[in-house]
Amino acid sequence: MRQTPRGSDTATARRRPRRSAAAQNHRWNFLPYDIPDFAGRAEELHRLLSTGTSHAEQSGHSFPCATVAAIDGMAGIGKTALAIHAAHRLADRYPDGQLFVDLRAHTAGQTPVTPGAALEVLLRQSGVPADRIPASTAERSALWRVWLAGRRVVAVLDNAADADQIRPLLPGASASVVIVTSRRRLVDLDGARALSMELLPPADAVALFGGVVGRRADAEPLAVLDVLQLCGFLPLAVRIAAARLNHRPRWTVAYLADRLRDERRRLTELSTADRGVAAAFTLSYQQLTAGQRGMFRLLGLVPGRDIDPSAAAALALHRELGNQRGEALVLDKLGLNHRGRGEYGLADARHREAAELYRRIGNRSDEAAARNGVAETALAAGDPDRAIAEHRTALTLARDTGNRPEQARAHDGLARAHRVLGELTAARAAAEDALSCYTALSVPEAEDVRAFLAALDGGAVSGS
Repeated sequence: MRQTPRGSDTATARRRPRRSAAAQNHRWNFLPYDIPDFAGRAEELHRLLSTGTSHAEQSGHSFPCATVAAIDGMAGIGKTALAIHAAHRLADRYPDGQLFVDLRAHTAGQTPVTPGAALEVLLRQSGVPADRIPASTAERSALWRVWLAGRRVVAVLDNAADADQIRPLLPGASASVVIVTSRRRLVDLDGARALSMELLPPADAVALFGGVVGRRADAEPLAVLDVLQLCGFLPLAVRIAAARLNHRPRWTVAYLADRLRDERRRLTELSTADRGVAAAFTLSYQQLTAGQRGMFRLLGLVPGRDIDPSAAAALALHRELGNQRGEALVLDKLGLNHRGRGEYGLADARHREAAELYRRIGNRSDEAAARNGVAETALAAGDPDRAIAEHRTALTLARDTGNRPEQARAHDGLARAHRVLGELTAARAAAEDALSCYTALSVPEAEDVRAFLAALDGGAVSGS
């Protein structure tokens, strides 16, 4: 038998499996169950459904171009539920297949799926006979691209570890959609449309809880809010709490809230035989470095949902251990939280304390980050002159230590501060420097700066 060259799309195309007419007309739908009480996430869902408009259609390209959406967020935030719900909604527009693979990056007791194994699953779901699937990952990837060429498929790649796991699974010349979920932001996945998920807004959380519980939730609206707050507005926790109440008809919502108030057994209440909040976070914790685990445990001493001045407990432990860098890191994060709440005096103090600690231990790279924090707080508080001075200090530190992200951040901040002062030439120069840095780093902030520059020409940029 004549052998074809291995490792190329052309060679792989010759071994493309022939299927029967019945198989060719079959809709390959492997999407998991779409929960009927899905609630909220209207904006995120709209973005995913809009993702269904291919790059080719949007950019005017004459060739087919696949679209990749990358959903990221913490454990239990609802990434998989959103991806599956969106894929079901997109199914009619992608009639050649609706595929799903669990890549198991954060599945207890299991190792992540290799790209080669994931490609085998996708090819089998696509109707490719087992004896037609090549052995190597490269050939499987090529065959996958060949099969997708000219087809419209929606594929969900759930629970991804990183961009390296995803790249071999991406289509080539195909008007298909791939939805990826991961606990990490896949910044190295070029061309992907990022969608970061946050905790549920209160209205969405109420809708989710009520969708599971029914009329009992309507009768105790204040108790429902108590439960949601005790669940931290985390979708997994809300759903488990609602399911627990739904299976106990004699319980009231207020009684459930009282049980959740007992912190000693809250995690037990928010777990079932198959899932739980603690289990969802365990793998993420185990994948942290030793230093990050220590920081996580220290911050766990801080009461409340936010890290505020009561974080002194964690800071005290850092001081006791002599870990000045850890202490400075907590202070800098506290500054960010204070600024987000409009507490500019407290934010300025925390950032300055962090900068001083970094200076004391000779960590000039991290000092640049803290100085940028001081500058951003000054601008938010209405002092662009001080913001410029602090950003310039941060820029010098970042340049001296090769800290490119903080260089970009300093340029970005300078552009916005100069704009507030009406110094448009300086604002444009700083923005162009920021754009150059962000583009080199391949981070989404580059798009924000492009919008800033475009609006600068029209005189429509705000100073914040």
